[in-house]
Amino acid sequence: MTNISSLNHNPTANKHMNKIVSVIASTVIILVVTSIISLVVVTNLKHVQDPKNPAQVEKLLKQIEVADSVRNSLPDSALAIYNNVIVLLQNQENNKTKLNLLANSHVGIAYVYSETGNSILAFKNDSIAMVYALECGDKKTQAKALIVRGISFFKLGNYDTALTYYEQAEKLAQEIEDQENQAKIFSNRAIIYFYQGENKKTIEGFTKALEIGKQLNNEPLIATNYMSLAIVYSNLSQNDSVFIFYERALALFQKLNDKNGILRCYMNLGNAYYGFSDYGKAIEYYQLAIKNALEMDDKSNLAKGYSNMGDVYIQLGDYDSAAELLFKSIKIKEQINDKASLAKGFFCLGKLYFYRKDYAKSLPYFQQSLKINQEIKNTIQIGHNLNSIASIYSAQNKNDSAIACYIKVMESYKEIDYVYGTSNVCINLADEYRLQKKYDLAEELLLQALQLKTEMDEEEGIATVNYHLAKLYLKKAEGLSENQKTGLLKKAEESALKSYKSATRIGTLPVRRDVSGELKSIYQMQGRYLEALKYFEIYNALSDSLLNKDKIEVLTFAEARWNVEKKQQEIDNLQVTHKLNQEIIQQKVTESSQQKIIIWIVVALFVLTLISVVIASLYLRKRRDALYQKQLAKMTALRMQNARNAMSPHFFFNVLATMSGLSANPEVLKAKLRSLSLLLRKVIENIDRTAVTLDEELSAVKAFVDLSSDKIPQPFHVEYLIEEGTKLQGLVPAMMIQIPVENAIKHGLMPLKGEKKLTISVTDFDGYQQITVSDNGIGLKAAASNLSTGTGTGLKVLMQTIHLLNLNNQKKIKFSVNERQSQHVNTCGTAVDIQIPHDFNYTL
Repeated sequence: MTNISSLNHNPTANKHMNKIVSVIASTVIILVVTSIISLVVVTNLKHVQDPKNPAQVEKLLKQIEVADSVRNSLPDSALAIYNNVIVLLQNQENNKTKLNLLANSHVGIAYVYSETGNSILAFKNDSIAMVYALECGDKKTQAKALIVRGISFFKLGNYDTALTYYEQAEKLAQEIEDQENQAKIFSNRAIIYFYQGENKKTIEGFTKALEIGKQLNNEPLIATNYMSLAIVYSNLSQNDSVFIFYERALALFQKLNDKNGILRCYMNLGNAYYGFSDYGKAIEYYQLAIKNALEMDDKSNLAKGYSNMGDVYIQLGDYDSAAELLFKSIKIKEQINDKASLAKGFFCLGKLYFYRKDYAKSLPYFQQSLKINQEIKNTIQIGHNLNSIASIYSAQNKNDSAIACYIKVMESYKEIDYVYGTSNVCINLADEYRLQKKYDLAEELLLQALQLKTEMDEEEGIATVNYHLAKLYLKKAEGLSENQKTGLLKKAEESALKSYKSATRIGTLPVRRDVSGELKSIYQMQGRYLEALKYFEIYNALSDSLLNKDKIEVLTFAEARWNVEKKQQEIDNLQVTHKLNQEIIQQKVTESSQQKIIIWIVVALFVLTLISVVIASLYLRKRRDALYQKQLAKMTALRMQNARNAMSPHFFFNVLATMSGLSANPEVLKAKLRSLSLLLRKVIENIDRTAVTLDEELSAVKAFVDLSSDKIPQPFHVEYLIEEGTKLQGLVPAMMIQIPVENAIKHGLMPLKGEKKLTISVTDFDGYQQITVSDNGIGLKAAASNLSTGTGTGLKVLMQTIHLLNLNNQKKIKFSVNERQSQHVNTCGTAVDIQIPHDFNYTL
């Protein structure tokens, strides 16, 4: 049974090629292993005449054991083995041995289908296995069948029925002293207790299963229960135990080459780092889990990986990426009918729209999630849903309803000792009391939440609590005399700065934006207007980043596409249904002349269906054309934005100011004027061009560097390394090199003390062109820590341009920004790597 699972690098050519080779190699290995195993099974079984023959029976049992050992990592291979055994036994005379072999084969098939989300085939094969096991009196296989039946009902969210089957299986396992199956039952039952919030029973179940695994020296069983205990302790915020158990589990899974176990470990490690607000690590492990799920065609875990990644991007304020991932996840979850995961997907969508302040769309998704969690009795998630619904009531100024809902959730969380949930409800409830001017109650709850978040080492939560404390102290200070409010404003400032620093460190844009607004108000009330202006500008920049029009359009488009795909699936299903009906009628047409009428009816329905499909196809084509026009318009807007960025009034003002001081040196002045003229001409020429030649781009870059060099504190050196034989007439996107050069000068070299160096290199490789812009500046981390109000518009426009151009190309332009180490003590520098295929098509 799969274990509990709830919830960037910039690729280079070598990594991309390694990934392709890895996928091809894995596919070839799976096919070869399947073929060899199937051949061995056929060779060993085709001479079986009597299943009672001990030697032949031993061969059959070994083949079933092989299938059992690979059914998690190679489910298709396992199914091939089980089915071969069943086929080769069909013509044999019925006896106890044959029935036992058939029962074990069908149990194995049922397990595979249960794990891959095909509950219908799982129930079918499980029922067949139970019939064979009862007929031959095999209690061990009966227990296995009951366990698989419990797993299937667990997957469907029917926990009570699953527990009933586990109880029946445990009685049989105890009767025949089958410790291995007893351990599986303890573990599977503990998973259900976990979802129901019964932590004591959960730990007890996993601990019993772990003890049995150690007694039997069963490493897969030990690894699984180490991982399960890590998840439980993570939920209880007992952080010291969490990573110890994860490390032990992952080491064992890797030793066993258990791909399914490794996948689950990656997923849960991502969850753990997400809980500690280490979003970089969380994304890293989610990406590893998604990669493994794709290689194994594990739809259930693939959907969970997409959902979890989407949740991280919500916290980072990247709503377009979050929306795309969440809708992909929900589509898969609906296909496999995974209720628990589907409920989480709807919850994440509700949270996404809540952050957008679109409560009309947010509330239905929270309600859908609540309904499913109530059906499957998932106590913790029910609390999350009610907490979110209460937040919507609060946003709609229904404060009494919100408070009643929060109190109900808090009582529920305290009963199951759910610290993380309790801390969040304290924050929300305090905010309601603040609105009702019950400031002492609000402060008491926030300090309680701060203590809980600190104990859990949850940095994002600490940042959020400090933001709310700052907001509370600021509110209390309003209307008081100057002497009375001085102390409160000082406390508000301290809390707000703590929140801002934490949010900046972990990259949580929504919290950083909100607390910037509070700092602006605090400094304004203190009469510190320069500080107030600085944070007001930061607030506006972050608000633009989080709520720009493009992201709203992407979110709307993602939801619309999801709905269209659902409708298309319904049309496809309808067509298949009509086709099957027609085949049935054709088979029976000779039996009765009256059935001819039915055939004509079915034909008419088929024609109507065909017409519907044609209409739908025309509609989709029309929508694709509209999307093309939208992309074309967006590309035009991006070209204009590039032109505006290149013709920045601030830049030209500085250049002209510099030139005014060169009147005594006419030769230098002429050179500067030539550079300025060249740059202006290139900008105007390129307004209508998506791509320019490399030679033209380098000319514009050299002019730009020449004009900028006077502003850079000396010494400053620039080096152009153009490999001999480079195709200078090859095309590159306009400003592809100039924008990284501008960023390197502005953010990397300008703040650097000492010698400054900028290097631009161009190299031709087999099939693509490598362009690198590197500097020895202060590096990415130091630049990000500066309180600059710049929005990085140039880089954003460039990335959007590359994204649009890549849509119509199989070989993509690759663009990465990396921090590199330097020989200098206090510098590290930045390198921008660009790879452009030689045959890249710049037509939209």
